[in-house]
Amino acid sequence: MLEAALKEKDPERAKRYFKLAKRIGMRNKVRLGKEKQLFCRFCGAPPSSLQIRLKQGDRVIICKKCGRSWKIPFKP
Repeated sequence: MLEAALKEKDPERAKRYFKLAKRIGMRNKVRLGKEKQLFCRFCGAPPSSLQIRLKQGDRVIICKKCGRSWKIPFKP
């Protein structure tokens, strides 16, 4: 399901696929893995609407849709 969301060109459909994959994973107690980091954690926006920066050992991800940002530790 996540692969379909990553390949999808329509942002609304990609967002819907991501939310479905997240719900199915939560219901079956399965982790989504690294692909989960490619989507906005707050609004579910696809990777095309995210801006990723490297700052001081962290990946700073900023969503262009909702404007929120979060950090993920980065190991070189």
